[in-house]
Amino acid sequence: MNRLSANAASIEQAIPNDPIINRVMILKALIVALVVGSVLLVINQFGVFMGQEKLRLLPAVLSYCVPFCVFLGGKFVS
Repeated sequence: MNRLSANAASIEQAIPNDPIINRVMILKALIVALVVGSVLLVINQFGVFMGQEKLRLLPAVLSYCVPFCVFLGGKFVS
């Protein structure tokens, strides 16, 4: 039992008290998603802006979700 409690104590010291994903990281991810997502939206939905096509909703939403998730995933892994 003593060995297990020593391992648990060292694990608790290694884990920081900060949450993995905090508000600052979410805000940065939203800013990145807004900028990168807007560029992707213009590239992928160019016909919509020229009045030649109808807006495809799923690709438009994914244009913002993908950069958001990639940013958070990259921060989580590093």
